[in-house]
Amino acid sequence: MIRGILETNVNGNKASEYSLVYYDSTYKKDFYCHVVWIETSSNIYVLNFEVKNENAEKYKSIFNDIKNSFKEL
Repeated sequence: MIRGILETNVNGNKASEYSLVYYDSTYKKDFYCHVVWIETSSNIYVLNFEVKNENAEKYKSIFNDIKNSFKEL
């Protein structure tokens, strides 16, 4: 289930992000996935964060810190 697409801004760049939870039959567990698309003047970058759903709250702030540290070199 996708939890909604959010139009946002990452360090002055247009961005979109969404999250979802999916079941992985190999691990027999639910996984949390958070995807961020960042559009710069010359490229599009995709950040894909995934953890076991039971650990999602523990890692959300880390994912946010990584997203906010984005810089195109």
